[in-house]
Formats: sequence, structure tokens, C-alpha cells
Amino acid sequence: MKIQWLKKPKEDLRALFRYLAERNPDAAWHLREEVEKRVWVLTDHPKIAPLGRVQGTRELQVNGWDYVIIYRIKTASLIQVLRVLHNAQQWPPGKNAEKRR
Repeated sequence: MKIQWLKKPKEDLRALFRYLAERNPDAAWHLREEVEKRVWVLTDHPKIAPLGRVQGTRELQVNGWDYVIIYRIKTASLIQVLRVLHNAQQWPPGKNAEKRR
């Protein structure tokens, strides 16, 4: 499976790492490693995470952190990472977001 990071999750990560690095560089490094490990697991186990709150997505918790990786299985060989958010952030955005089933 190939992993494709869309623009928004890249922005999410940059902002998150910048914020954490200013406060605790070691924590920023460990979080980055954990996010990368969790996404790497998807290449062999794309359905490891439970179904997401938005139809067609899955939500993978980052071990030991209050962050979630939101992704979708686009094709039999492609996973798209859609967002990386803190659990306290609103997801899905807005009232009209498409709900899971």
C-alpha cells in the first residue's frame, strides 16, 4: 500500500510540531516518531483503525498521545491521510459534514 499525505494533514503536522518544539523539543520528536510509526502500520494493515465519524474514513489513535490520524482507503493500493488532529478538536468540521452510516 502506498501512503499519500494530502496538503491539510501536512499543515496539521507542521503546526503541531512547531507548537510542541517551542515548549518541549523532546516531546515533539517523540510525537513525530509515533505518528510516522502509526501511519507506516497502515501499509500492512489498512483496516486496523475503527470507522471514522465521516463516511469512508477511519480514525487511527496515536499511541500514548491525544491525537488521531484521519485517513481513507482510496483504492486497493492507496491510503490517503486526511488530517492529524488533537482529540479535542472538532471533527468533522461544521454541522453538514457527512456522517458515518
